[in-house]
Amino acid sequence: MRALTIHEPWASLIMAGQKRFETRGRKTNVRGPLAIHAARKPMSEEGIRLAVKYGITPQYGMVLGVVNLKSCTFSSMNSDEKVISNYLNRASNFHQELELGDFSHGRYAWEMEVSEKFETPIPAKGQQGFWNWNQF
Repeated sequence: MRALTIHEPWASLIMAGQKRFETRGRKTNVRGPLAIHAARKPMSEEGIRLAVKYGITPQYGMVLGVVNLKSCTFSSMNSDEKVISNYLNRASNFHQELELGDFSHGRYAWEMEVSEKFETPIPAKGQQGFWNWNQF
């Protein structure tokens, strides 16, 4: 199964259903099941602030669960007030999504839907970009 390593608290926020869009500087044609791995790197100050605000307990170096990578949309936001309709239509927690991602112009929003959150996260090394996780 393909996997993606994401820094905390964003990995846990995705698995908690509090973050639906992972924003990246590149598009992807990947769709379907994707294991979400929480990076081993400690949280930044911003990450700590968000973890406290959203009640997230970080998990480091663990596969947290599986999402369905549904779509990849180009972000055409120039400010918080000018947002493409795709985000308005899909995100019921719109302002929260803005806080948890970088939707600036030229970025891509990878839409994810939680398929399975593991009761007990599974230790894994992880790596940059997509990688193959063979334990599932």
